[in-house]
Amino acid sequence: MPDSREYRPLIGMSSPAAFLPLLAWLLPVAWGPVQPRAGASLVINEFLPDPAGADAGREFVEILNSGPQAIDMVGVGLEFGNGSQPDSWVGRWRCDTPMVLPPGQRLVLVDRNWMGPDSALQVEVYLGLQNGPDAIRLVRDGTVLDLVGYGALTDTLMMEGSPVGVSPGLSLSRRPDGRDTQDNGRDFVAADPTPGAPNFHPHALSLLGITLEPPALDRPLEPVVLAVHLRNTGTLELPAGMGLVQGPQYPLEAMLDLGPSDAEVWVRFHWQPRTEGLIPLTFLFPVPGEQDTLRVPLGHYQVGPAELVLNEAMPAPAQGQGEWLEVEATGAGPVYLGDFGLRDEDGDWVALPSRNLVPGQLLVLAQDPGAMLEWHQANRDAGAVGPCAQLDLAACLDQPAGAWPTLNNSAPEGREFADRLWLGRRLPGEEAWTVVDQVVLGGVDASLQDGDGRSWERLARRPSSPGLANWSFSTAAAGSTPGCRNSLTAGAVAPGELTLEPEVLGGRQGVTTQHIAFQVPPGVQGWTLAIHDTWGHRVRDLGGDMAGPGPRQLHWDGRDENGNPVAAGAYVVLLVLLGPQGETLNRSQALSAVHREGP
Repeated sequence: MPDSREYRPLIGMSSPAAFLPLLAWLLPVAWGPVQPRAGASLVINEFLPDPAGADAGREFVEILNSGPQAIDMVGVGLEFGNGSQPDSWVGRWRCDTPMVLPPGQRLVLVDRNWMGPDSALQVEVYLGLQNGPDAIRLVRDGTVLDLVGYGALTDTLMMEGSPVGVSPGLSLSRRPDGRDTQDNGRDFVAADPTPGAPNFHPHALSLLGITLEPPALDRPLEPVVLAVHLRNTGTLELPAGMGLVQGPQYPLEAMLDLGPSDAEVWVRFHWQPRTEGLIPLTFLFPVPGEQDTLRVPLGHYQVGPAELVLNEAMPAPAQGQGEWLEVEATGAGPVYLGDFGLRDEDGDWVALPSRNLVPGQLLVLAQDPGAMLEWHQANRDAGAVGPCAQLDLAACLDQPAGAWPTLNNSAPEGREFADRLWLGRRLPGEEAWTVVDQVVLGGVDASLQDGDGRSWERLARRPSSPGLANWSFSTAAAGSTPGCRNSLTAGAVAPGELTLEPEVLGGRQGVTTQHIAFQVPPGVQGWTLAIHDTWGHRVRDLGGDMAGPGPRQLHWDGRDENGNPVAAGAYVVLLVLLGPQGETLNRSQALSAVHREGP
């Protein structure tokens, strides 16, 4: 209970002796230790001794009235004790003006030139808490009301029970608010600073981690597995209930049975996005039997091409040029690369160089730009660079701002692919990277484990047909096309013309995808396209549309309707042009060959 004695203000007293108590307060003194009173209502509820960055203007101490009655604060003071000078306490603040702290209310002492948020009841003083081993205490009239030791403190007279460890950038907070068991190490935990607000709510969730597989989609209607790792950071047990993910076109639901405080759980959702774009995701949990709905932001998920995409990658160079990759700007305006980063499956994020790309511009990011230029010159001298013979590679060549993400060429134990490239972006107000594009390098098929000096090329910004891969090995003579159009990208075709690039699947180069391009001429409404064997049997339907004139681009991966590789031999690619009523107007065909190497 608060001391009931009357306190008179010292300022204005005529007797010099009246100032002695104040002088004693401001100077270090060697008082005999006084044990804190168990169950005191006025407690140090939260404090920040080691803020992120400079300490000045960021430290604070929050005092809480945890009892059922209002407390007269006149005469209450905060003292700091340096752990290297036992029993030496220095006054940091004393309440000498009338103040009453109601039950459950907080008083926040903030450091001078405070840079944090405003609190309802706040006093600016010099704190100088240091980072430990040190201590602070609340006192009044020689009685210690509360005492907290922190850091690697060993003096038992400067703590209650055991000290609490200091975590840079985090507050030391009672959990739950106001709990005082006379053991600092047990009562306090490191947490995000909340000056003037509750440290922990009865019902609360925090996000420990999130995984999305795949991390981004290049087209809608593909399956995604979303896994969310949550912790019950509230002070009460959470009853079992239905958790929701808000953000997709329809809510995703899963049962959540988290249980007591500090318990953790993984919650998984299965999703097939139906639209393109950067989709915000939020986890919701309506607490059963309560009015609370807990909200946990999960970030964003990219479906379809972003304004910057991965376009080509060389994970297994064979001519000394080093690893490299190529990005392309696909948006309507300039793209600032400094907002983007890169990582591989097992590495950390590395920022891209601080430069702009205009729409359609390609940039090659190289592990060793010098070696890359030497390789390009040697191939140009040998006439093996195809459409890139006159390319000034130095003008579109750069490197990441940090260490290169070394790429695996074969799958490590426990994984079905060699490596994966992730392209991410830092969105405003979010600390975590948002993946905007990705490509898996080297799949389960052993023939895809080693690139043999050939790059992986993107076939199109968006895959042309559902179920088809959007990446394959380059067919260029030099093994890759850094800085220019991919070898697997079809060029312009005349109306009605049907072209195949390349004409042979498989073979010595192991080409796995054939690019099919044509243009629906004016006056024609639609089309269908299918692969037939030489007996006329259809082996694969690649679809069609009734969208009118314009270019079309498709890909065939050498597989039949059941997803099985077709046998070696000749195949007919048949294009049928349709009128407004679906009637056949014209047929075009081209010959494709599939080669399967023997053992």
